Amino acid sequence: MLIRRRGGFALIEMIVVVGLISLLTYIGYPYYKVFMRNAAYRSAAREVASSMRTARTEAITQNREQSLAIDLGSNQIRYRGSEKKVSSLVDLRAASDPGDETDCSQTDGEITLRFYPNGTVNRAASICILNKAKDPDHKFTTRLLSPTTGSVEVVRP
Repeated sequence: MLIRRRGGFALIEMIVVVGLISLLTYIGYPYYKVFMRNAAYRSAAREVASSMRTARTEAITQNREQSLAIDLGSNQIRYRGSEKKVSSLVDLRAASDPGDETDCSQTDGEITLRFYPNGTVNRAASICILNKAKDPDHKFTTRLLSPTTGSVEVVRP
């Protein structure tokens, strides 16, 4: 007499699959946490750069001076009456010398940038994005080096 096997999975097959999934999750989770943390730093740097670029673009297109304020103490960006809070995982600091992206000595106060209709800005600035948990753990710098051109870049030190 021939015994027919029923369709479906055997218990041992299911245990092996669940074990493999558990092993992959166990190995991959630390890398996922690091990836998500780094994404928060990148996002904060891009948010600062985007705010600067938006203010410059609107100054040119509307032919009016635009002001952007970055509050280092509260990690907020103020532009046109609205406030944006940067990620709680990061600290914003400013460089006393905008050309040196490793100098992140200014920890409080407000950096005010005025963008003019001709595309220029009142001053150069470097905003450092640091890991709040470890001091100092410098992740990114958003730089506005040339007041003449007003161009913004995000660099990794």
